[in-house]
Amino acid sequence: MLPAAPEQAPPSLPAPPPRPAGGGRTRRRAAGGLFEPVQPVREFPEAVRKLHPRVLMKNPVLFVVSVGAVLTTLSALLHPAVFTWVSA
Repeated sequence: MLPAAPEQAPPSLPAPPPRPAGGGRTRRRAAGGLFEPVQPVREFPEAVRKLHPRVLMKNPVLFVVSVGAVLTTLSALLHPAVFTWVSA
């Protein structure tokens, strides 16, 4: 028969960070809003660069999804039907 395993205490959780003096919580505002009008203009060039096939090959899931999207679009253009337009 095997010897019993020694009893081990569960690992302890790290101590919570100290609260600020005064006991109140401080709120910080984000630098920009969620719908900042300049943000899409700034991010558009980077988004277009991420659609390059070499970049997509580094992420196989996105590559397969993009190939499927291209094939579905081609199928919708070559053989127009309700199903292909709904799924495109």
